[in-house]
Amino acid sequence: MRFTFVGDLSVKEDGSRPYYRSGTSKNGNPYASVSLGVVASQNNRAYVEAFGVQLDKIKTMSVNGERMTVDWENRKDDSVVNDVAYYRKNLLRTSNIDEEFVSTLDFCKAIKDNIADLKDGAYAFYGNVEKNVYEGKVSDRFIVQNIAPANSKNGLTIMGDFYFNADSIDASEFSDNKKVYVNGYIKQWFSDVKAQKFIEQQLVIDASNINFDVDAEKNLFNYKLRQIHCSYEDGKIKNSIKSGLYKIPVVCRYVNGAEEIPFDESELTPNQKEAIALGLKTVDDFKPNGKIYGNRITEWRLVDFRLNGEYADGALESDEELDLYMDEPLATDDGDEDIMKLFG
Repeated sequence: MRFTFVGDLSVKEDGSRPYYRSGTSKNGNPYASVSLGVVASQNNRAYVEAFGVQLDKIKTMSVNGERMTVDWENRKDDSVVNDVAYYRKNLLRTSNIDEEFVSTLDFCKAIKDNIADLKDGAYAFYGNVEKNVYEGKVSDRFIVQNIAPANSKNGLTIMGDFYFNADSIDASEFSDNKKVYVNGYIKQWFSDVKAQKFIEQQLVIDASNINFDVDAEKNLFNYKLRQIHCSYEDGKIKNSIKSGLYKIPVVCRYVNGAEEIPFDESELTPNQKEAIALGLKTVDDFKPNGKIYGNRITEWRLVDFRLNGEYADGALESDEELDLYMDEPLATDDGDEDIMKLFG
């Protein structure tokens, strides 16, 4: 899965966990890391990270798709940088720098050197989503690869292939919160087992702000359901998914924070409602000053699909076997190369 996070930079420059850290690994090699907050709105943000370590030999891929090894002292040569595949390099572009890096260590250092620029205006952060599994807990990690000035409005977007089956659809709370949960799967390379495996991922189809009396809004909700072989009929969610595993490229909005709650008559007491019915008051008379926010949540909210090529008509059955990653901790740091695999 890939992410595109657009927003203002928020960093902690001191204290116990500053945004930039450097040191020496147990093998004696220098390393550096960054942790950056991307603020899309007042109450929605994500944190991206990068980690790099100095290695005598950098193992990477060429523009021709072939494995290549770069000597550390040659990593900044133009011929070397140009020969490395774009997806194995880092890019940092600000008003003061426009440079590609073969080593993520150099990328982290460049972020530190240009942090003032990055804090001045909105930037787009591009990279890979990784699932970190440790002691039964799964967390999202956003490994940033490229940073450039924003050319779109603020937002936190995740895109990639999503898998599901008939058991994935959970509409048990729909009558209460107007949300459909799709408990499916994504694929990821796990360095400890040296293989691509499936891991669980929940998507949320949110209809809490939909007025089902308005056809256009109801049709939008039904459109999303149809792509995964479901539908909305007579106030209920109908699951028409047949047996097997299905696949579709999705576009999600990452929600990590407290959302604003619209104020309407549902928030009023019976006495206040009576005052409105009698014409003595309006809803606005009871509206609190400022915005109202709900509980903090973290969701991958399904907003669209990439209906290109074979997916023009929605999800297709996949012939892949659902080979799940077992609930085991990721390998610990047994050396600098293992660290690099973990951080990409």
